[in-house]
Amino acid sequence: MSQQIPVGTVLGGRYEITAQIIVTAETDMILDGMDQILSRKVSVVVASPARSNLLENNSRVLNESNPYSFHMLDMGITPEGSKYLITSYTAPSVLLDALLTEQ
Repeated sequence: MSQQIPVGTVLGGRYEITAQIIVTAETDMILDGMDQILSRKVSVVVASPARSNLLENNSRVLNESNPYSFHMLDMGITPEGSKYLITSYTAPSVLLDALLTEQ
């Protein structure tokens, strides 16, 4: 199970978590964040351990051809070892459909 990421946590030295939006039944998380360097809102997708590879693979596929209206900005690993993806600020349902659904 993914551990909750508290509001105020900074990922990658620059993305501050500002709100927890969704935690799915699979324990994936969609969070709101703030890029502290560029002062812009971002969305943060944190995959559960079981779906970490799915997030990474779908991110790579969408990097080649992305029919969605969001941009992928950064990817990293939380201190607890979960993969996360930073995107432009986007509706959670779009992120779940695009990144955490088998294609």
